[in-house]
Amino acid sequence: MSHIYQPVMIKALLEADGEASKTEIAEIILSHDFSQVEYYESVVANMVGRVLVNNGVVNRTGKEDYELLGFSNYSEKDRSALIGICNQKIDAFKK
Repeated sequence: MSHIYQPVMIKALLEADGEASKTEIAEIILSHDFSQVEYYESVVANMVGRVLVNNGVVNRTGKEDYELLGFSNYSEKDRSALIGICNQKIDAFKK
């Protein structure tokens, strides 16, 4: 993976009008690291996905796919409120 760090960073800077933060560059590098994607696919399948399936929050719709149960019953306002709650939980964890 390290062999593409330099061109990825240069491309990121070119696409960001010549300047980007360390975090922005790191996120772009991460998007090219397929070993990390594979790792988190494992996390989804073996940890978080399994817990959410067991708790009746999501359902497996195939070998690779999940669906949020009851999604079609949520209004746009409901979805927005739930996204807000998720964002609060994520922000609290990051602090």
